[in-house]
Amino acid sequence: MRWRSEKPPEPSPPEPSLAEKTVECIRSTSKKAQLITLTTLQESLDLESTEELGSLLGNSELGESYPDIRCLQGRKASYYFSDQYISENYANMLMRVEEQDLAALVAGTIRDESRMYPRPTDARLFQAAPFKLSHEQVLGIVENMQKTEEYQDIHAITASNGAVYFFSSQHLTKAHAEGLMEWTEVKSHEIP
Repeated sequence: MRWRSEKPPEPSPPEPSLAEKTVECIRSTSKKAQLITLTTLQESLDLESTEELGSLLGNSELGESYPDIRCLQGRKASYYFSDQYISENYANMLMRVEEQDLAALVAGTIRDESRMYPRPTDARLFQAAPFKLSHEQVLGIVENMQKTEEYQDIHAITASNGAVYFFSSQHLTKAHAEGLMEWTEVKSHEIP
């Protein structure tokens, strides 16, 4: 009888490095359309402190190895995300929601839409995720912004069907914003 020689067991894969674990955690969070803070990363990775993690995330070598990992600096925290799953524009919105800076959130969104697309911003946008604000809250925020020098470029306009939009005069004229709004709300629906 012939004895079979047993194969040696496969070596187990090496333990992922802290950088690999960190990047995977950031990407996993981004897949859920969320940002992650340094403190939350520390808790998720079960680390004693944020020092090593902070040093790692501040290291330019990490950025070279994982160019999709991005950081936004808020007033309350640093927020990390992967731009494979979240655009920088959306990440900025999420950060403003996390920071509970509603005026900056609304104004930043209006300015971004006026600059990037260019188009006025439908007030109903702020009722959806990630904002989840009521129509009354948004109107109140914009009304209060008018009392502040920082937000004098933000204006409200109303379509002939009563829909409310906002625009930034830094990027759109009132006539252009009104024309785009009226086309979107009324005229485009009149064409068979």
